[in-house]
Amino acid sequence: MLGREDRAPVGRNGSGALSETIPGVSPTRQPPQLGRKARLTQELAGLWGVRLAGLTVVRNPRLKTTVARYLPRKRRLEVSTAAARARHPERVLVHELAHAAAVELYGRKVRPHGKEWAALIERAERAGFKTATPRQSSAKSRKKRPTTSRFDHVCPVCHFRRIAKRRVTTWRCPDCRAAGLSGDLFIEKRA
Repeated sequence: MLGREDRAPVGRNGSGALSETIPGVSPTRQPPQLGRKARLTQELAGLWGVRLAGLTVVRNPRLKTTVARYLPRKRRLEVSTAAARARHPERVLVHELAHAAAVELYGRKVRPHGKEWAALIERAERAGFKTATPRQSSAKSRKKRPTTSRFDHVCPVCHFRRIAKRRVTTWRCPDCRAAGLSGDLFIEKRA
């Protein structure tokens, strides 16, 4: 019979969200039926060579702009209601489990989508796991941002020059204004 500390806690956490702790599997004690989340977690933990037992997965209805997040200090993974009801919630779970694995392997100072995390995602994708992160084949294929236009604001009297991303008609030449002139600037679009 399983003691109280051996059971995987399922219930409500402090925020009122439903939670489930992923059990650690040992050779002596194998749970009879693992859920999809626990099975996925164990497969990825084995692939990445990291221990993810004791990780709590929580559905958080308060997440509106974020699909999911990993809280390393609490060892808790929070998933929004929309992501939990999505067509492929396991893709979001793989993404977030990679964050948990990166913290376990490299410490809490690892960058959220840094090279260590990207290597874990790439390894999972090569093993056949689908993720919520579209990966680009190379750095050269990334599209560059279009350059924004720049505008030169030039004083016709003293040739004072100021540059901006947009036309600023209220700017004046400070030296000409100090001399009692209007200080109007001509605005030219840079090539």
